[in-house]
Amino acid sequence: MKNILTISMVTLFAASTVSWIPTTQNLVSENSFVKQNEQEENLKLNNGKRWKANAETTTGVNNMIKKMEGFSSSKNVKTLENYNDLAKELRLEMNGIFDKCTMKGESHNNLHAFLVPIFGYLKELESEELKSCKNGYASLDLQLEKYSKYFE
Repeated sequence: MKNILTISMVTLFAASTVSWIPTTQNLVSENSFVKQNEQEENLKLNNGKRWKANAETTTGVNNMIKKMEGFSSSKNVKTLENYNDLAKELRLEMNGIFDKCTMKGESHNNLHAFLVPIFGYLKELESEELKSCKNGYASLDLQLEKYSKYFE
């Protein structure tokens, strides 16, 4: 049920900005990663400056970054269950970002281009294969680093 709610929020968030919307079926397909890359290519600066994001979005992304850093710095062995638990925590933050988003126009479009790839990386973190979880973690870490480059 929670996945359906998340997908519904993504649909509402995305409907006016792009023709591709992540669903349970296409998030795990090879084609979805092409779509994710297309979204990342749409990410751009605002005439050389960073976009202004609402405070709740910045807080949500920063919380995700802190959770990733905490996971990385933990000396515990990283198990499949650890990665899957991290994915659940990160999805809660993503839900908060969508619930509290007030951005409009081009800043909203660029936020969307930043966020869409994260859904695929979270899906990888939820995988039943440790290698996929590790790949999703590494990709998500790189994506989150982009936030401060494009948004303030």
